Amino acid sequence: IAEADALNARLEADAALAVLAEAEAEAEAAGLAEPLARIATLEGTIHFPRGALAACLAANRKALGWARRAGSALAEAGAHTGLAWAHYQSGDFRTAAAEADAALALADAPAFDRVRLSALRVRAVTRTFLLDHDAVLADATEAVALAQEQADAVQEVLARTTAATVHLECWRHQEAIALVEPAFALARPLARLGIEAAPLWVMGTATGALGNAGPAETFLRQARALAAAGPIRFALPRILGTLAFFTGARERLALVAEGEAALEAMQVAHSGLGFWSAVLLAALAHDEPALARRAEAGLARFGGTPPVPWAEALLALARSFTPIAEGGADEGERAAAAAFHARARETPALSWLRPVMRIVELRAGLATPAGRG
Repeated sequence: IAEADALNARLEADAALAVLAEAEAEAEAAGLAEPLARIATLEGTIHFPRGALAACLAANRKALGWARRAGSALAEAGAHTGLAWAHYQSGDFRTAAAEADAALALADAPAFDRVRLSALRVRAVTRTFLLDHDAVLADATEAVALAQEQADAVQEVLARTTAATVHLECWRHQEAIALVEPAFALARPLARLGIEAAPLWVMGTATGALGNAGPAETFLRQARALAAAGPIRFALPRILGTLAFFTGARERLALVAEGEAALEAMQVAHSGLGFWSAVLLAALAHDEPALARRAEAGLARFGGTPPVPWAEALLALARSFTPIAEGGADEGERAAAAAFHARARETPALSWLRPVMRIVELRAGLATPAGRG
């Protein structure tokens, strides 16, 4: 098991799976339930970044069965955490949150800290899509502290990025920048993983929102290069969609095509939601309603049934503001747009959508009521 873990750390996934198959055969022959749980959990961990969702779910379900047979709370917490990550990838965010809750209920002792760190991270990213942003910040902040205690640079970088994303969506850009600035020193020694792409995306998004388009585009192009070349490509679609905000129409369409191709290769729900949300904002801001309609369809595809709250909000934005951009909004659609704008004003987690709403309204010659800007 240790050999497979080391091979996976060196990004030799196929070799790691081959070693695990040998270990599994030996453990099954000896009837060793606890090692079998660990083997299955590690197998799921290896499948996860490859986007092999069915294999990841199957491995973690197997791990949970072995853990319960062994009576190992640690192994059971690890299996629940693996299941949470798998459901997060598949877009079943509510189930993912429940699995993370189950893991954290078990992981309440220092011996569980490694599992607890991963469970906190997955619950944080999952709660983002449930618009539970205060809880996201609490989980991500605890995850940063645990990662520092464990000297786990990868987990710290990613936890900082999750917390910074909450600040971006609540229109607190300086706070987001302050959170990710320390991440660069942590990420650069791990260049082969490409994780620096995540804080670079935060920097690009924040600096762009602060009115610095040139530096924003530079950050995002750097993020794109790292995400495209690295072994963990989940961040690439959203980076492409965000970069599309800062380019001309021709390159924007090329970036959208590149993002669609990346999504087809991985079929990961949170990547699809991040990508199409960014494309929607770029399309509305640049008066490209046909592209906004494509983004609406993409959000509907990845948002779940019924849509998770984050996706529901983006769909409400698309369905109320795209008709205004098209120039044919009826009275009901304009009323829906006004209602959504009021909702966004009262919901800090939707603050990042409000500037584009105002762009659309002003372009259409609509008066912006006091307090809505």
